[in-house]
Amino acid sequence: NEVWAVKLRFLMSIVMLCGVGIAATHAWIMHRAHKADGGAGKEAARVAALEAREAHAAEKAKNEARVAAGKKPKKAKTGLFDALRFVLQKPEVLCLAIMSISQGLSSILFQVAWKGQLRILHPSPQAYSAFMGDVQLMSGALTCIMMLAAPWLFKKLGWAGTLGVTPKSAMILGWAFFGLSIWMAEGGFLVQTSLWLPYLVWGGSILYVIERAAKFSLFKPAEEMVYITLDDESRTKGKAAVDVLGAQVGKTGGSFMQQGLLLWCGTFVAALPALLIGHTFIVVLWLWAVKRLDDMHGDELQKMNNDPHGAEGAK
Repeated sequence: NEVWAVKLRFLMSIVMLCGVGIAATHAWIMHRAHKADGGAGKEAARVAALEAREAHAAEKAKNEARVAAGKKPKKAKTGLFDALRFVLQKPEVLCLAIMSISQGLSSILFQVAWKGQLRILHPSPQAYSAFMGDVQLMSGALTCIMMLAAPWLFKKLGWAGTLGVTPKSAMILGWAFFGLSIWMAEGGFLVQTSLWLPYLVWGGSILYVIERAAKFSLFKPAEEMVYITLDDESRTKGKAAVDVLGAQVGKTGGSFMQQGLLLWCGTFVAALPALLIGHTFIVVLWLWAVKRLDDMHGDELQKMNNDPHGAEGAK
């Protein structure tokens, strides 16, 4: 217990130092940006904050008037159905929502199979936690490397190519992982004493690390670029709607799928073929959304990718 307490304090100290470093870096970048544009960005931020306060005060006054009239105040909140209604009205936002949900669901389906095999290999909580710690360390290291390489990849692969790295990696590596898992399950090799199981688990770890690194270093930046091409309403309400759907549908849908497969197949080992089919379908839908966005805004996004300062000035 004493050793764990020392490790926990050490980790929390690192987290606090990283937080201070991030805040200082952000302040330095904003200072440089405001100095470069002569304070125009700082003034724009001040005006936007003032308008937001005025809008909040007006909304508060309306709510107070409704309360005085005996009515319930309106809540400015984006619910699941409100988000779904807005998403269906905007094709670009719909594609973004499909990509966000697909990314979450495909990751959950893969982790169901991989972590199930990891628990077979390392049944004790200590060994399981130690293995996951090593995997998370590799994931963080690869994410940092890919973030540094991201500008070169954007120029080399283009916007659509960079956005498609994550789903294509998930599909190709997912086929290899699920295919080998099904073969091992049919041969009776998914047991702790199997010589093949460590290789399968480490192969799944590689897929997990690549997926997470590509998500945060390539997929998310390419996804955020799409919002720049949208109108103000789609940019603000669309992002809120996509965040709501991605969080609620992704996590809740993944949980329902896990429970449904467990009830239908009995065990996650028996559910491997169904997991493969579901994972493939979701990633194909994800790739379709990427292609659809490329058809609608590919040229504009490619120009922005080649000349970000010019595209920003044009906006």
